[in-house]
Amino acid sequence: GAGGVPVLILMRGDHQLNESKLVNALGAGQLRPATADEIFTLLGAHPGSLGAVSPPLPRGAGGVTVIADESLRGRKRMTTGANKDGFHLRGVDVERDITVTQWADLREAKAGENSPKGGGPLQEARCIELGHVFKLGNKYSKAMDAGFLDENGKRQIFEMGCYGIGVSRIVAAIAEAHRDDNGIIWPQNVAPFDVHLLLLEKDDATRAIAEKLYEELLAQDIEVLYDDRNERPGAKFAEADLFGIPIQIVAGRNTKDTGEVEVRTRDKSLNEAVAVNQVVQRIGTIGK
Repeated sequence: GAGGVPVLILMRGDHQLNESKLVNALGAGQLRPATADEIFTLLGAHPGSLGAVSPPLPRGAGGVTVIADESLRGRKRMTTGANKDGFHLRGVDVERDITVTQWADLREAKAGENSPKGGGPLQEARCIELGHVFKLGNKYSKAMDAGFLDENGKRQIFEMGCYGIGVSRIVAAIAEAHRDDNGIIWPQNVAPFDVHLLLLEKDDATRAIAEKLYEELLAQDIEVLYDDRNERPGAKFAEADLFGIPIQIVAGRNTKDTGEVEVRTRDKSLNEAVAVNQVVQRIGTIGK
């Protein structure tokens, strides 16, 4: 039903209805599927035996709006429900036997079908909706008496629209597009921190090196997530990958002897030993 008015949708049995297309075709704000009881009251049969062959549709349903998908235009020798439980009609000529109120493109497109605009086979890809564009019509512009003069000098009311981009949607999209089996991989320009500093050894010398490096990074306006917890190295590495900070710096077993830390990227494209006094300079070149 659309706005409380029953609407009968005709489609091929192997096609799937696209509800957005239906909303646009009807110009209705809200739709809902009819219940089995409502369908029986209207058509005299239950789902599975329904059709729109006329005249007339059972039980006063001749006034029902019938919208047919364009794929049915000109189709013959079709089979459809007879509006009697367990019975169907064969040899149906859609344009001869069915009174169609409106023709519309209602079905979901499928990969491999030819583009309706002549662009070749359609391709299918998963995507994430980051925002909406809404057509508001003139409801609010009328209320505000917001208008303009057209080319003939006649005053017209604005047609309004609005758009919105959701912050939470953007975060979800980034997480979906930039990840691996171990967790998220934040792009540098949107990462919550620039660097994830991991202290793996508990001795005072290694800790002192890590904390000095931490202060140097902060002094250069490099945001650092510092993991100095008393935790196993394996757990720290696993959680660092899960957090997905784009650059990881590891102060480990050899740091106090070599004066080097391990600089690695979360996407695994870089892993190298860097002298502590060269770290700030080195990470400034990553991704450049």
